Parts: sequence; C-alpha cells; structure tokens
Amino acid sequence: VGGLFLSGRPSLLDLIEKIDEAAVAPEIGVVLVDLQSFPLGMAAATEVFEALMRVREAGKQVEVYLGQAGIKEYVVASAA
Repeated sequence: VGGLFLSGRPSLLDLIEKIDEAAVAPEIGVVLVDLQSFPLGMAAATEVFEALMRVREAGKQVEVYLGQAGIKEYVVASAA
C-alpha cells in the first residue's frame, strides 16, 4: 500500500488502524515500534502518539526503539 509514507509503506490511516487493531486484539500484549525517522508532520506524529496511548489504555505495553530522533520522533516515543 502506498500513501503518505515512502513507497511500499502503509498510509497514516492504515498505520492508525493497525495500531487500533492491536489495542483490542487479545493475542497481542506488546506493540513494538522501530522508529528510525518519521517522515510526516507534527500533527501526524500526534495522531500516532494518541493511537499508541489507546494501546496503553487497553492495558498493553508499548515499546519504541528510536534511531536518529528529532522532536516528532520523541512525540511518538513518549507514548511508551
């Protein structure tokens, strides 16, 4: 699926939907995010943060591994 991310990567909407699915899936206990860079703006980073917070509110762990982090990457990672 193309979209807002680099070719072959999911769109922002696809990513949010997958995170939300993980929040309610009983077989998933931890969501791991390998965040090397975040190619979208601050509003998109905030949306991903909010989705990851829904995972935490569902009682699951969120772990984020950062590459070269800027402010957008830290916004997303602060959900962990």
